Amino acid sequence: MMKFNPRNWKGLILGLSSTLLGIGSAMAQNPTSVDIDLVQNSNLSRLEVRVRANGQMFGDVMSALTFTVRSSASAPDSLASRVVSCIGSPFTPVATVVTGGFKYRTYNGFSSDLLSDDGCPWPADTWVTIGTILVTNVTGCKTFQIVNDAYTAGNNRNYFVSLGGINKTGVIEPTAVDIGLGATCDDGNANTTGDVYTANCVCAGTQSCTPPSAVVPTSNSPICAGSTLNLNVTFSGSTATGFLWTGTGTFSPSNTVQNPTVTGAAGGTYGVTVTNACGNASGNTSVTVNQAANAGSNGTKVFCSNGAAANLFSSLGGSPAAGGTWTPAGLTGGSLGTFTPGTNTAQTYTYTVTGTAPCANATATVAVTVNQAANAGGNGSITLCSSGAPVNLFSSLGGSPSAGGTWTPAGLTGGSLGTFTPGTNTAQTYTYTVTGTAP
Repeated sequence: MMKFNPRNWKGLILGLSSTLLGIGSAMAQNPTSVDIDLVQNSNLSRLEVRVRANGQMFGDVMSALTFTVRSSASAPDSLASRVVSCIGSPFTPVATVVTGGFKYRTYNGFSSDLLSDDGCPWPADTWVTIGTILVTNVTGCKTFQIVNDAYTAGNNRNYFVSLGGINKTGVIEPTAVDIGLGATCDDGNANTTGDVYTANCVCAGTQSCTPPSAVVPTSNSPICAGSTLNLNVTFSGSTATGFLWTGTGTFSPSNTVQNPTVTGAAGGTYGVTVTNACGNASGNTSVTVNQAANAGSNGTKVFCSNGAAANLFSSLGGSPAAGGTWTPAGLTGGSLGTFTPGTNTAQTYTYTVTGTAPCANATATVAVTVNQAANAGGNGSITLCSSGAPVNLFSSLGGSPSAGGTWTPAGLTGGSLGTFTPGTNTAQTYTYTVTGTAP
C-alpha cells in the first residue's frame, strides 16, 4: 500500500498529469493563477472553501490541490465531514497536527476528470465553492483560516494548485472565519452586560457603568473674607454614588454632597473625589479669599479754636488700614487727615478704604468739634481814693473779656464784675479767671 509523502506527491502528480493529458492540455488556455478563500457557509457551523480562476475560465483537469486550515489550539474544535461540490475538484484531509499553539489540518485533492464534463467549470474571475467542512465541538468562538506559515512551509503543506499538470498557485484571501459570533461569553468586565463574541472572536459587552472622568470643580472665587464659598462639580460618567470635598472651613450640609457651601474658607486648593459603582476620579480648584477693607470704627475729635493741628486718623477706633482717603476735601497729610483749627471747618469727616473685589469699600467717620478758647481780656490797673466809691475791676480789664469768670484772691463782691470797695478791700493785684472748655 502506498503511503502519503507530502514532499513527493506534487512532482508525481505533475508527471502523471503530463502523461494523461498529453498535447491537448498543453495547448489549452489556462487561468493565470487560482486563488483560494475560506468563508462561513449559510449553515453557520460549516466552512466553505472557494477558488477563483484569474483571467480565464477553466473546465479542464484540476490535477492537484493542497491547502491547510489553521485554528488556535487553546480551545476545542473538530474539522469533521466534508461535502465536495464537484467530483472534479475533491479534497481529502490528513490527520490534525498540533504545534506552536495552533491546530493544522491539511487537505489534498487529486483528479483526472474534466471539470466541464462534471458540469462544474470555474468561471473567470469568479469565486466558486468547491466544498464545505463541518466544524464541531466549538465552545464559544473559534477563528479558522487557510494559511501559509512557517509550519506549512517547512512541512510541504503550503497552498498549491495544479491545472493540467501546470502550477497555477495564486494567493490566499486572508480574511479569517469566526465560528460562534454572537455566542454569549464573559469579557471579565463587571461593568458590562450582554457579553457576546464579536469580530476576531473578541468577547465584548455593552458598558453598563462608566467610571467618572472629566471632573471639573468650580466655585464663586474670589470671595471676600467672611463671605460664603460656593463649591460645585461637574463630571462625565455614570451616576455618582458619592462625593468627598477637602479644604479649609466648615462645609454645609457636609463635605459629602455634590455642591456644598463653606464658611470660614481660606485661600488655597479645594479638592473633590467623585465615586460611582465602577470607579472614582478627582479634581482640584484654586480659591482666592480677599481680606475685607478696614476703615476702623467711628470716632470724635475736639479741638480748641487756638489749638494745634492734629491727625484725624488717630481718632478712628479699631485698626484701620492706612492708605485711605478723607472727605470732604480740605484736610492735609494724605490718609492721616490733618485738621487745622481756624483753617478747616468743624464737621464730620469720612475715611474710606477701597476694597479688593468683590469686597466692598469700608468707611468710618470722625466728628470734629472746635471749642472757643477762654478770654479773660488783657491786664489792667486802676487807682482809687481811699474815700472813693466802689468800682468794678471787670471794667479795667483790656480787650473783650468773657463774663462769668471768677476773681482771686477772695473778697471782692459783685461776682464776675469784681467790685472793689476802698477801705474794705485790700489794694493788691486781683486775677480774673475764665474757665476754658476742654481741650
